[in-house]
Amino acid sequence: MMFRPFRRPLTNPFVLAFGGLMLLAIGAGLLFAQPTASAAREYTVVYVAGFDTIGVERVSISDSSLGADLRMRGQPRIRWMQRLGEPVGVHTVHIDAWRPGAADTAAPIQRLVLRTRADSAYVFAAPA
Repeated sequence: MMFRPFRRPLTNPFVLAFGGLMLLAIGAGLLFAQPTASAAREYTVVYVAGFDTIGVERVSISDSSLGADLRMRGQPRIRWMQRLGEPVGVHTVHIDAWRPGAADTAAPIQRLVLRTRADSAYVFAAPA
């Protein structure tokens, strides 16, 4: 009776060399695909209910600030911005609000500045 020898496919030197080269190429591609540290990054968040899009938020991150523009169907448009690099324990967020369906060139109907210091929060109404 003749039996075929058991062959392990991953012990073949050719398969091992080819797999190693592929892993090296994938690693080099991922390394070069990384964004630069100082580049501004922008993300889009889509809010969905069932099969219906109910809102879109565009978030932008840079070295000095973090902000977003939120548009929900039938709701006021809200844009906020927070500066990064403030002293420890102090955070300031600038918030602008527009009427639902307002044009992009329209003036905001309300402007607020939210400032937190340690365990206290202060809200200031900024001129619109």
